[in-house]
Amino acid sequence: MADINTGTIKNPYRQFTETIPAGQTKNIYYDANNFAILYTSSQNLSIDFGGSGGATPIWQGMKYKSEVILPYVQLFNRDTLNSLTVTICMGIGDIEDNRLSVSGSVSVTNYNNSPLITSLPAYTLDSVTSVTLDANGEATLDPTGAKFTRIQNTGTADIRLYNANGFILSPQGIEELTLDAPFTVYGTAGESLVFGRFL
Repeated sequence: MADINTGTIKNPYRQFTETIPAGQTKNIYYDANNFAILYTSSQNLSIDFGGSGGATPIWQGMKYKSEVILPYVQLFNRDTLNSLTVTICMGIGDIEDNRLSVSGSVSVTNYNNSPLITSLPAYTLDSVTSVTLDANGEATLDPTGAKFTRIQNTGTADIRLYNANGFILSPQGIEELTLDAPFTVYGTAGESLVFGRFL
């Protein structure tokens, strides 16, 4: 990749829009130390900054500034059923996004000196189940009908999500998923996890 040179700034602000297939990753190679997520089509985006070795969830409106320049980012779509579209801006220097972003529904009762009333969606805990991986080191979890689910690895070894080489859930780690079909987790026989369903 050729460097962009504007006189004294190498690789200034640039915006990328990518569509990531279900369960897949996308690398964006662009030297940068400042990153902002302008848009995501769902809340299933995770990001690995410059090969740090671990992806972490990130949502629309969030930004991150690194102390060093990173050569690339890797975007993960945690949804195994639907593609995800993301718009990310990257560059060297400060990136600010001062637009208002609201999650959930907003009701305004009056435009003249009245308080703003917001109502966020409320979820009900349907069930929490302790699960032990079988002799093959597998367990199938069923989120069917749930708005979202949470998994916590309560064991002592990593658990892999979706397939034997899938996303890693470290001991005591928690992952929130919005899937609508059964899926399998993999690890060491006898390891445990907690699976929660929310309606």
